[in-house]
Amino acid sequence: MAPTASSPGGPDPARREKSRVGTRVTATWSFASGSHNATWLGCHVPIYDESGTQLLHPDGSPVIRTVLFPKSETEMTDIWHVMGLRGTGSDKYSVTDLFVPERHVAARDDISTRREDGLL
Repeated sequence: MAPTASSPGGPDPARREKSRVGTRVTATWSFASGSHNATWLGCHVPIYDESGTQLLHPDGSPVIRTVLFPKSETEMTDIWHVMGLRGTGSDKYSVTDLFVPERHVAARDDISTRREDGLL
C-alpha cells in the first residue's frame, strides 16, 4: 500500500457531488500530517445533493464521506513553519473539481457501507 496522509475538514467548505461512477470534490484542508512522504491523501467531506443542499442524517448530523486520491492531483501549499514537529510536514492542500472514483470513497458513519470486515 502506498503511504497515505489524512486530514480532518478544513476551514474552507468542502463539496462532494455524487454521480453514478464517482464524485467531484472541491475543498481546501488546513493540514495533512505526513504529506511530504505520502503518495495518496485522504480527507473527509460533507455530501450535497444536486440542488446544493447538504445531506443530513435523521439526527441532524451531516453525512460525511472519506475520499482518497493521489497526492499528485492536489495543490500543496507550504505553510508548516513551526518550532517543533517539523517532521510531520503538515502542509495545506487543495483540490478543485477533482473526480474521485466511487471505489475511493468510504463511509465511516454507516456500518453497512464499510468494505473491510476483518483486520487490516
